[in-house]
Amino acid sequence: MTKPYDLIVVGGGPAGSSAGIVASRMGLSTIILEAKSKGRDKYCGGGLTILSQKTLKDIGASEALESIELYAEGHVVVLPSGKVLVDKLEEGSYGLVRRSVFDQKLQEIAQSYGADIIYNFRVSHVSTETDKVIVKNDKGETIEGKYLIIASGVSDSLPDILGFPPRPGKEYMGHCWGTETSYPVDAELTNWQKVYGFTPIFLLFGFVTYGYLWIFPKKNHLNVGAGTTLKESEKYGKSHLEVFQKGLKLARELGILSQPAPLKVDRGWLVPGKPRALTYSVKRRALLVGDAAGFVHPLTGEGISGALRSGSIAANTIKEALEKEEPGILASYQERWWKDFGEDAYKYGIILTRIMYVHPYLQSFSLDLIYSDEKAIRLLSSLLGRTDTTATKKLYDYIVKHFPELLIKKFTKK
Repeated sequence: MTKPYDLIVVGGGPAGSSAGIVASRMGLSTIILEAKSKGRDKYCGGGLTILSQKTLKDIGASEALESIELYAEGHVVVLPSGKVLVDKLEEGSYGLVRRSVFDQKLQEIAQSYGADIIYNFRVSHVSTETDKVIVKNDKGETIEGKYLIIASGVSDSLPDILGFPPRPGKEYMGHCWGTETSYPVDAELTNWQKVYGFTPIFLLFGFVTYGYLWIFPKKNHLNVGAGTTLKESEKYGKSHLEVFQKGLKLARELGILSQPAPLKVDRGWLVPGKPRALTYSVKRRALLVGDAAGFVHPLTGEGISGALRSGSIAANTIKEALEKEEPGILASYQERWWKDFGEDAYKYGIILTRIMYVHPYLQSFSLDLIYSDEKAIRLLSSLLGRTDTTATKKLYDYIVKHFPELLIKKFTKK
């Protein structure tokens, strides 16, 4: 058995690494246990919102911004009606990263603050005693610590093994599929600058029943994917590939993509859209963060900001529990993340999601409604760029307050 730690973090993604960074900076002896090898990849869009970039600076991880390969100053949205809407962010830019590089950089920053990391350590068993937790892998190797943060992702069974409430049903789960592959991006960038006046990301609606297809440029790579609810995705079968190619066809027809490089689906993954009912366990001396907790925005599918913020909040909660020698303080974690980003995402975000993703007509209607009004467009852009922790509520409040006016604009604006 190795030396006892103040904190054991299971998982070395953004949530786990941010917890490790914050905990180590506060003087907690910390170890991160990553199930896979160093430099492992995780497929996601790889977009750092404005809130994610700010959070990295706030937690002392500004160096992670060096992994940004490209900045996108706004987005181009293709509506189900065929309208193409170009919008530049006012508050900042999207930072586009490759997850293998970004995640490793965060791990290195955690190490620079004093955290230990062990790779290829897949936790298979956790036991809890009065004042400590002991984790074990399949090889029988053990690590002992006073508290535990679980950052092992949406599909890992560890939260269930420890008795946390199950993750929400299929109606609150998303499924995405796509690729990130080598691509001659420079040729596209020149064209986009000429046509749009800036480098954008692209969101295409109407191909996926309750979601969208995205195109995110990186330095020499292109990330393209589509996502919908898991419940809807199960009906697709081979249509997953057809939807993907249909979206690419429109992108080429619109001049978004001009290069003949082949783009094929080679991976898929699950995305939570609602947190577990409880994300702490005083009995188990454990907290859930990131995808393991369910911290992905239900409307946009963006999860890195929630991962970073939950990791930081969890580390601060455990720091207080250690100082006061009171495990019961872990219960305050639930209130802390809810107040910070939870209410915005999982109260107002879920309300908007139920409207947008309940029927294709309502999705089209809602987007047309928003894009009939300049202020609503600005607020939606703030939500897509996740400029702060209140962006969803601001859009919701504006729609509710001005709904009659928006209706008139929708049906009168050409």
